[in-house]
Amino acid sequence: MNDDVAEVVARKLRDPGLQQEWLRQDNLIFGGLIAGCVAVMQPFLTAPALDLSASIALVSFAIAIPLLAALLMVNQHEAYRHRLTGSGACRSPRSSGRVSR
Repeated sequence: MNDDVAEVVARKLRDPGLQQEWLRQDNLIFGGLIAGCVAVMQPFLTAPALDLSASIALVSFAIAIPLLAALLMVNQHEAYRHRLTGSGACRSPRSSGRVSR
């Protein structure tokens, strides 16, 4: 019975429509995270002085935003090519909540 379930799951994961939906969802998630990072980072940029924890947060957000933008660009390229990348570096942050593609 597990073999039948695994076969059905594998067939569904190869479905191009499902993969395109995942790309659309990922684009929405990454865009929302970028917007959230920018909103959280704004008060830090206008503060006259930052303590250690605020400085660490500012550097963390400054690193996270370009990385999220890069993932967003990879998603746009994947949507254009109508296929997912095989790179583990691009796939691992996205597939944490899903069955392996």
